[in-house]
Parts: sequence; C-alpha cells; structure tokens
Amino acid sequence: MKKLVSAALIASVALSTPVQAAPQYAPVAAAVSECGYSEEAPIFGVGMAAGTTPTPILLQIEQQIVAKGDKSAMLRSVPVPATNVENWTSDYALMRLSQTAGRPIWAVTEDGRPGEIISAQIPATNLADAFDRVAAAKGKRWRFDGERVYLLGGREWTLPMPASRDLALAVADALQKNNVKAVITGNMIRFQADDAGVARIKGIVDQVYAQQRLNPYDVKFFKVYPTKGQVDWTALVERTDSVETVSFEGKGVTMVLDPTAGAVIETFLAREGQVQALGSTTMVSAQASMGSSHAAGCGGTASSTRGLELAGGAYERGRVSLSYAILGSPQEQAGKLAVTPGAVVVLADAVPDEGGYMVAIIRPRVLELQGGSPMPYQPQPTQMPGQPVPQVVAANVGY
Repeated sequence: MKKLVSAALIASVALSTPVQAAPQYAPVAAAVSECGYSEEAPIFGVGMAAGTTPTPILLQIEQQIVAKGDKSAMLRSVPVPATNVENWTSDYALMRLSQTAGRPIWAVTEDGRPGEIISAQIPATNLADAFDRVAAAKGKRWRFDGERVYLLGGREWTLPMPASRDLALAVADALQKNNVKAVITGNMIRFQADDAGVARIKGIVDQVYAQQRLNPYDVKFFKVYPTKGQVDWTALVERTDSVETVSFEGKGVTMVLDPTAGAVIETFLAREGQVQALGSTTMVSAQASMGSSHAAGCGGTASSTRGLELAGGAYERGRVSLSYAILGSPQEQAGKLAVTPGAVVVLADAVPDEGGYMVAIIRPRVLELQGGSPMPYQPQPTQMPGQPVPQVVAANVGY
C-alpha cells in the first residue's frame, strides 16, 4: 500500500542545502489556487511559457548600499595572509580578517545580532575572497559600502508565473517534485537561493516549458456511504448507454463514459446513499508521462487517508493515455486507459474507509505549450535602487 504524505509549498528555503527525496504524495501549493476548476476550461487548450530569468529582490539595507555605492569589488585588491578561523562568530571573523589585512572594517549582521559560530581555514588570498569563504560557511553573503561590511542572508529571487492556470500548476508540480519550496505572491513565484540554486530552479522551469504537451485532469472527489453497504455499479451500467469501458475491481470500479455523463454519475451516487463532496482540483504533472499525486479532495474537506495518482502520455488517434492509481487503499487499484479528451472517467475505491468509498470523477484535457524555448541564464545580482520590496503573501494568484 502506498503511504500518503502531506506537504506544502508555502515556505522559503535556500537551495544550497542537500536535496531530500521527494515525497510519494503531496498536494500542490494552496497558494496556486489549487482548489476547484472551471467547467469552461477548453478540452484542447494552449499554454504560453512565462519568462525563466530570475530577478533578485534587494533588501532595504541593500537598496541603501546601492544608493550609496557598492564598494565590495575594492576588497579584491587587498591581500590577506592565511588565517585559521576557529569558533569565531562570522561577523567577528570578517573584522579579524580585515585587521589582519591592514584594512580594519566594522562588520554587522542583517539583524544586528552576533553571527553564527564558524571554523574555517582561510588560505592566503584577497580580502573579498576571504569574506566569501566566511559568508558561504553558513549560507550567507556580504556587501561593503566603503565603511562597513554587511553580512546578509540568502538572496531572494522572483520568477513570473504563466498566465495559464494549468501551466502554473505544472510549474508548482515540478518544484515540488524537486523538493523546492517557494512562495507564490501575486503573479510571481518567490524563492531564496544562491547562484547555483537559481540556475537549478531555472533549469527545472525550463524543462516544464520545453514540453510540447501536458495533460491536465479536472477531478471531483466524493465519499459515498452506500445505503445497501456497497455501491451497485452494475445498476449504472444497465441504466445508461453512455458507458464506453467498465472494469470491476472487487467492490470498486473503473469506468469511462462519454463527455455528457458527468451529471448522470452524480445523480446515480445520490441514489445509492449519502454523498460527501471532498472538493475538486486540477491535477497536472510537469511532464506528461510522469505521475501527479493529490489527496482525495481539496482544502479542509480533503481525505487524509486516500489519494489519487494520475499520469498522461501521448495523444494519438484521438485518445490520450491515462495511468491511474488509488493511493492509501489496502487493495492495489491501478491501471492504464486510452481515453478521449473530455470523456468522463470514474474511479471508485474497492475498500471502504470508515464506511465510505472514495469516488473520483475525472475529466482529461490536453494542453499544448507554446513559447517554451529555454534561454541561457545570466545572473543579474542587482536591481535599481529604491525599488520596493514585494511583500510575501500566501494568497491565491487569481487564476
């Protein structure tokens, strides 16, 4: 049985830390307006790639340094002998190194508190390189305004989100699978990283935009408590001629119906027993052939014990591949279908969870991507002075 693991994407973290294995199952970030979907979403849609060149965000103190004149490069001409840094605070280490170099400089941290304790062997080099080594020991960076050296935290960057909600969810899916945590604010994605981390994130997003086609799935989740102990799916098959494919798995079912059958399913479930709506969402993987996992439901009504994994594939002869797996059920329920985009696919759990059966109603769609030509990345470490610092707000992006 696959284990369900909940995870959020609403945080900011430096990417210089080791990358852990991605969880088997985690919902997409709530900030990307994951809950719900539009019934009017086109079955065959088009998504335009957004820019992939990260833009740095300057802290207030950095704006002041830029306005005054950044003198950091001057220190590359100041030699400093080899120095053993042993259990010094990082700000003290900067001051000691500057004194050793015969160029005493007062050092301060971003929050005014003593820096973290570090130990390092600094070879004979220049003062700027020595400062680089001290700062990097704790994932920091520094800037010099001609009078003081400022020890700062990791740089924050932004990337524009695509206008297409489907494509935005694919970007979020890609970041999640690569263990990248970020904050979506307005129409931007904001994250913290060093230059290597920035290049890595850009590469992840480039891979999404390089896809020719993605497979979004609009999914409604229900929990059904049957009046007679189990849902009689054979009764549905007998009452409608819209069924294209049906497969019974114990007490569960996999069923494909024509595009007009969505209301038929919901009416049928209401006749079978008590129906609890768990919420709806759009699932879309960053790569068509890879799976996207989600809780059975969305928001506060989502199930913590059941989930769904969907993966698409090539669109051929009017049909698209759909691989599926119900997560969290003690009975393995997985398979592969070839479905018409816009069809109604019903997946029902064969094993009840506290008396209720999970039912997912899925509408497969196709998203063609345009404008996904990756551009070479050139770091841009500064912005114009006085540019306002965006506020991080974990709110819906308005798709």
